[in-house]
Amino acid sequence: MADEDFNKIIDFTIFHETSGDPNGAPHKDPSDPGGSTRWGLAQRYNADIDVMTMTREQAIARYRSKYWDYYACAQLDWPLSGAFFESCVNPGVNYARAWRSSSRNIHEFLLLRAEHYRERAESSANRLKYFHGWIDRVLDFFVKFTGD
Repeated sequence: MADEDFNKIIDFTIFHETSGDPNGAPHKDPSDPGGSTRWGLAQRYNADIDVMTMTREQAIARYRSKYWDYYACAQLDWPLSGAFFESCVNPGVNYARAWRSSSRNIHEFLLLRAEHYRERAESSANRLKYFHGWIDRVLDFFVKFTGD
């Protein structure tokens, strides 16, 4: 079941990280603190590889080892495992851990994530441009994976 869960969430994650671009949406946004990014993997946080030349398969392997396996996402029940993985990827593992420990269910977890994105967008004009995508990602997860 863990592999099935990873396969569901990795397609979702890559779709949202790339806005559906089948080439991995390579970009160098000067306002992105992660620097050059492809497949949603930022060069700054993956200094040991060249993210701009990664294939989709290499990106999937990276997500599995760096997030899914490393943070033991498979030990959580679905859909929390998917939401936790997604949150480790964006906005980061410290937030994901805090939300997991302070939420009683998947709905609270997703609400905490949405609230974080709202606060982040309000704190900086540079981040406001990402708000719609962040919220769409949370809502899309809710619709596709919570069964509500």
